[in-house]
Amino acid sequence: MLKRKMGWLAGWPAVLAIALALAGCSGDKSPGRTLQDAMVKAADIKSYAFKGSLKVEAADIPAGGLPSDGLRQMSALLALAKNADVSWTGVYSADPMRMEMNLQIALKGGAGITVQLPILMTKDKLWVKIPNLPPIIPPEAAGKYLEIDGQQLAGQGKQGVEIPRIDPGESRKFVDDLIRIIAQNVDEKTYLSSPSLKDAGVPEDAGIDKVVRLRVAKEQAQPFLQTAAEKIAPAVLDLLKQNEAYRSLLSLKPEQVELAGRKLDQARSSGDLAKTMEPVYKAVQQLDITVDIGIDGDGYPSYSLADVAAKWTAPDGKPASLAFRTTSQQSNINGQVKFPSGDGAPTDIVTPDRLSELLGALAATGSGP
Repeated sequence: MLKRKMGWLAGWPAVLAIALALAGCSGDKSPGRTLQDAMVKAADIKSYAFKGSLKVEAADIPAGGLPSDGLRQMSALLALAKNADVSWTGVYSADPMRMEMNLQIALKGGAGITVQLPILMTKDKLWVKIPNLPPIIPPEAAGKYLEIDGQQLAGQGKQGVEIPRIDPGESRKFVDDLIRIIAQNVDEKTYLSSPSLKDAGVPEDAGIDKVVRLRVAKEQAQPFLQTAAEKIAPAVLDLLKQNEAYRSLLSLKPEQVELAGRKLDQARSSGDLAKTMEPVYKAVQQLDITVDIGIDGDGYPSYSLADVAAKWTAPDGKPASLAFRTTSQQSNINGQVKFPSGDGAPTDIVTPDRLSELLGALAATGSGP
């Protein structure tokens, strides 16, 4: 696995990543206040059912076009999704932590192949059901669950490979805190509004009472990125300093966060921040982010739709573009969760080492990809 690093400023693609995850707000208040209150309310979420989708229209980003390993990994995944329609359904419970999800990947093109990937996750282990895809998948592995032991991965991390902690609940809390920070620092009149459910195109089955919209267009890019660098980034770094769980989630060490904070403080105090950001402003040719954030009658964030379209010049001088739409919807929040597989763990499993052996043998016979 690639080691994740965090610079003092990830640049505007990081803003897109944050915008992608936005969800929730409520009340007869201003959009900004509503958004902040919803993030506080979201901390009470302990269980839910969920579904979502992702459609990628463009993901042409040069290898040297992103400033961190984490963003490069995200870019690679989006590029793969460009040739497929991706959707998912599942259920989650925080105590004990358990998530069961069915990931569906419909490949575009003449073949019209649809792949189902059942996934089960607990605090310590992850299982992914291996699809039956001859001749790519060995028949001895097809239909079995690939078992990944979190403790074993943590042991690998001690040998120099940093393994990010996988916890959907903790991830959601982190995103909620990011949203709260954004809502506290952006100019509400410029970026936030409250469209009607009809204008936002919210599905009737979503059970949404109100929508808050975040909109960032190209002409707003410079002030938005300036706010991100001067206000949002310092607040996020403070959040990471105070929260060990979030650092673990991102595979960050305390000294990395401290170093990023010092570099940012130096850039702000010396006036170099504006100079550093100027090339970023000039690099953006197109930017259009629209995120509709929905809340239900109980004030929980339970729906979001994000449309993102951007073109820019990467740091290596090559053109880059990104365009996608993603939806997310939660239901039965804090209700009784029923897992399709029950409460146990899969028994028909294969280890990563065994799967590697089978794939190697398949390749040696000339039957593999």
